[in-house]
Amino acid sequence: MTLRLLLRFIIIVTILIAVIGCSPKVTVKVDSIIDKTVSSSGKHYLLTSGMNSAETNHLYFREFSQYFDHVLQKNGFIKVENLDQADIEIQFKYGISDGKMGMYSYSMPIYEHIGGETITITETTKGESGEKIVTKRTIRMPVRLHQTGTSVSSGSYTLYKRMASLEAKTKAQPTDSAKQEILWQIHMSSVNESDDMRAVMPYLAAASSPFFGKNTGQQVKLVIDKQDPLVVELKNLVRNPSQ
Repeated sequence: MTLRLLLRFIIIVTILIAVIGCSPKVTVKVDSIIDKTVSSSGKHYLLTSGMNSAETNHLYFREFSQYFDHVLQKNGFIKVENLDQADIEIQFKYGISDGKMGMYSYSMPIYEHIGGETITITETTKGESGEKIVTKRTIRMPVRLHQTGTSVSSGSYTLYKRMASLEAKTKAQPTDSAKQEILWQIHMSSVNESDDMRAVMPYLAAASSPFFGKNTGQQVKLVIDKQDPLVVELKNLVRNPSQ
């Protein structure tokens, strides 16, 4: 395989990895926004479901909320057990889109080696006295690559958008919950061929960590390695719940 062909093959493989999600890294998009007109009410928080109140008893919600509790506390927030003790309420939502199917195709040139054979050349000349002189010499033809065709391959893939969000609000008053003010919101999403929310949630939580109460100004993209220390730390919360 020539260097040019090898480089082309590497580029194609890299593109396929990016498309069908075989990369050892996870890409997460984060969008965080704050209300600058509302001052923070403190660090004591209660994490609740932004989907429905019954969700907090579901095993998936309880597992996923562990990740965000952990990163919130690493950023100085203090978890409390009920809303009376809280300064703010943080509503947690998560979900996944329907799969979106796509197609990919790529072509690779087909080469074969030609040359390498040996040919004999006979030359006839005349000497000084006019006699005939026959000379034979052997030549080896150089070996070279010749493109004989093109191989086309194609396939399909399905992509899912995995999402999570946090919305921090001032504590609701018993007499008027409608007066809650939004302090900040943060949205995380990751597109991949996997529809496994349990697998991606540690990455979404890790990606959110630098942005609580911050304004990104626009959507930012983070590429997180599977061996990222915070991701490993979060995964261990579930694998070793006693630690």
